Amino acid sequence: VPDATGPYDELNFIWKQFKRNGYKTALIEDDPHFTLFNYNAKGFTRKPTDWYPRPYWIHIYNEDKLKRSGYCYNKEPRIEILLNQAKQFISKMGDNPYFLFNFLIEVTHNDFNYAQLVDSHYANFIKVLKRKLKKSVFILMGDHGMRFGKILETFSGRVEERMPLFAIHLPSSLTRKYPHLKKYLRLNEARLISWFDVHQVMVDIAN
Repeated sequence: VPDATGPYDELNFIWKQFKRNGYKTALIEDDPHFTLFNYNAKGFTRKPTDWYPRPYWIHIYNEDKLKRSGYCYNKEPRIEILLNQAKQFISKMGDNPYFLFNFLIEVTHNDFNYAQLVDSHYANFIKVLKRKLKKSVFILMGDHGMRFGKILETFSGRVEERMPLFAIHLPSSLTRKYPHLKKYLRLNEARLISWFDVHQVMVDIAN
């Protein structure tokens, strides 16, 4: 069993399955010290995906550390910088298959009320990509809900802590070829699913 704190280079992450099937891959995270693989862990010793702009985020985080201005860097929202990186990657890919994992941490992790600060950024990002998503599966999800604070004293807060948002867009080209996919999504939207189910969906797409 690998060390739980890493490094994680040898683990069979989902992007490796996409890579084996001819996809270009990218992993972008907005807080270099609080990422999925580096918080209290060793991360990777080698670049895990084809595009991995972690050095950039370490640079701006360290440069900005003593003069942090809210959620901006050089007067630009850091979430906008991250989403622009994602758009650049997608544009570079053109019609070539790709797998992109964007992990947004900074704004909403400690206060769910700050979600309102990023609504317009997400909306504009999706609008810009709408044409490019005609051949892509798009998933918007949280890894978990709030784990501390007064919201956990509410019913909705306790539910969302373990059942965060999960939304998925399937391109019409895919649902025409496999019409049962829509049927099963509708069937399962009111059922309990786990991240193991989501992972299996990604494996199916990769293959």
